[in-house]
Amino acid sequence: MSVCKVPGHFASVLDAKAEETPNFTTVTFENGVHSSEVLTYATIVTAGRKLALAFQQAGIGKGDVLSLVMRNHPEFIFALYATTCLGAILLPVDPRTKGDRLQYVLRDSRAKGIIFTSELIGNVAPVLKNLPNIRVIGVACKEGMDVSVTRNWPDL
Repeated sequence: MSVCKVPGHFASVLDAKAEETPNFTTVTFENGVHSSEVLTYATIVTAGRKLALAFQQAGIGKGDVLSLVMRNHPEFIFALYATTCLGAILLPVDPRTKGDRLQYVLRDSRAKGIIFTSELIGNVAPVLKNLPNIRVIGVACKEGMDVSVTRNWPDL
């Protein structure tokens, strides 16, 4: 896997920040009754690189579109880092999108893969039945989502 070293490029900027101040708290996700998730530059880069490798092993590469359907979770940032490392395109889809609209967005984008959170499996699974060319790359499942899945997010 190659990591982009273009100045101003998202992954390149995060790489530089992780080298300069690895333990700097950069983002905090507040999770209501659950504990907050705090990300440092090092956390983002480490998880992002592991995810980039998982994406690459799943056949996602330069120019490929990867759809992401989830609410505001750290995995969004990890996926953004990972796709930019690979030269792939991350397509964030509003998690409220479902049915024909979701199917249209996924088909029209020519997405090669999709990642989503288990809480949205009821919206995503029926649509994917009609889109056999889109591969499920991963499903994030967290405490409080209360939806079991048979396939989880790649181990970070």
